[in-house]
Amino acid sequence: MRKLDDYRHKTWDTEFGMTGNGVPVTRCHVLVDMTTVEEIRLLPKDLAGMTKLPIDYENDVVHTFSSGAEFGCCDADNILRPYNAIDQMIEYRAARNGMRGRSEKTSLLDAMSHFGINPGITAEKKKELQDLAIRGPRTSEEWRELVDYCAGDGHRSAALSRKMWPEFEKAHPKEMFFRARCMGGFERMRRVGICLDAEIAHAINAQRLGICEAYAREQEARYGWGIFKGLHFVHNAYHDWLRHEGIPMEETSPGSGMAKTDDETLLKVAKEYDQLEPLRRCLVTLRQVKDFDISIDEDGRSRPWFDPYGTVSGRTARTGIFGGSKWWRYLIRPSPEEGCAYVDASGHEIGVAAYASGDETMQADYQTGNFYLRFAMRIGHAPPGAVKKTHRALHEKFKTIALGVNYGRTAYGITEELGIDIREARYLLHLYSSTYPVYFAWRQSHINGLIIPGRTYHTQLGWPYHPGHISGSQASRKGGSAGRRVRDPNRMDAQTIGNLPVQAGASDWTQTVIIAGTETGLGLAAAVHDGFLLCAPKDDLRRQIEILILIMQAAGQRLFGIPRMLVEVEQEIYWPKRFDPDPEGKSHRKMWDFVLGAIHSRVA
Repeated sequence: MRKLDDYRHKTWDTEFGMTGNGVPVTRCHVLVDMTTVEEIRLLPKDLAGMTKLPIDYENDVVHTFSSGAEFGCCDADNILRPYNAIDQMIEYRAARNGMRGRSEKTSLLDAMSHFGINPGITAEKKKELQDLAIRGPRTSEEWRELVDYCAGDGHRSAALSRKMWPEFEKAHPKEMFFRARCMGGFERMRRVGICLDAEIAHAINAQRLGICEAYAREQEARYGWGIFKGLHFVHNAYHDWLRHEGIPMEETSPGSGMAKTDDETLLKVAKEYDQLEPLRRCLVTLRQVKDFDISIDEDGRSRPWFDPYGTVSGRTARTGIFGGSKWWRYLIRPSPEEGCAYVDASGHEIGVAAYASGDETMQADYQTGNFYLRFAMRIGHAPPGAVKKTHRALHEKFKTIALGVNYGRTAYGITEELGIDIREARYLLHLYSSTYPVYFAWRQSHINGLIIPGRTYHTQLGWPYHPGHISGSQASRKGGSAGRRVRDPNRMDAQTIGNLPVQAGASDWTQTVIIAGTETGLGLAAAVHDGFLLCAPKDDLRRQIEILILIMQAAGQRLFGIPRMLVEVEQEIYWPKRFDPDPEGKSHRKMWDFVLGAIHSRVA
């Protein structure tokens, strides 16, 4: 089994421009030998007819920072991607996972600063030269400056890899190669792009404030708060309304006289004072409309940055059209020549928990496809044969309990979420743990093992988590005024650790599907938690759906031993239909209809 020292190492940097259909335009590649520091500079004229980079694909390892650009340019120029690659950005995130605060950035300059390396370039100059690459050099002097900058980044990458070498040696080379290969999959998804109704998306982008004003006016007419004047939220009027309704509200800071308006606070108070709920929903919706900012390329497709390995578990962050309110997703609409499908692993986290833990009772209930109500039936809270369609309220109640347990939610959290008595919440959690005791013992064993200082958790495919440094609001202790909970940086985040094996295992599965799907040539356009958006020519969509399902199930079998992973084609859409995130026509559909009405009334 080859070790890292058994390979030769080179850094690889690429500068590129971008076309309006997501295809990068290569400006230059620079390879730097990390031993001899010799450079190979490749300009567009050098790439003509090239099918491989000038490296030994078997014995060389290329190091690159955020490898999507490099892999994308290889695809665009029909050059074979290197098999052995280390993405320094992802490995930096891996080395800091569990220790990195949410505000800590992970750019090349940030990583170099962390290791005390002088980059020899300012962030402003770097941005200037990146903009030059996007625009395209026009003079020989600009070409020279751009290629010199690319070579400089190659040497900066070499310096970073030397500092990170002890971290690299903690992982098997193939684990790092897998993560870089996954970055290549994300780049291919970005290139496919999400098919949109570009005309409506442009209209929403242009008319956001007008839509907000119309919505605030409509809500004021319905509820009569007297709080909004146009788009302006009048705090004095808000205080008067709270006093009139007898609703107590915390201040933004002691003595400020400003009542809180954040959603977390309003959600908590609205559970006791239900007249606050419409105002809370109104404020949430206004923020969602104001925040609407979907990038749209010239070909009418959206290509968001998926932020690979951006979360503790390694899961893909929800960004772009999947990062905002669900009503945004009505914009997903195939062109007349194509179709799109949303394929989801049903009850995926339950399936991972059941088979990774070896809990046979949980496995049997998962395989029914009706897990939450099967649990309710086992404990006598649902009649035999109950299904979601006939017992929706019970389904949602026991879904909250099951997923809440995975997330480490306590009886207090269940009480708040479901509005039930604390004794009932404790009793239901007891029933859940006694129904699936093998899973609970497995979960607790991870918590017990990782409480020991210095231990690191690794998924099957090598993604690490370094506990002991907390990156979440759950690590807290009682203190401060009125016994409020404040963060204790020395306390272990047991909830994160308890949830990690399932979430991080699911992340391994998602990354495996992305690699297999994109390398098979499927039109994957987005990965959303446990589901995938597929865009393909309309006469080929069914074939691609069948292949994607096989890949999803094969990954579940290989990683967790799930003999039949439950997969559902939630939506299969052809022109002129559009994606429907709210088939039952509840709040998201109503908001979408309101937005369309506001746009059309302003146009008229």
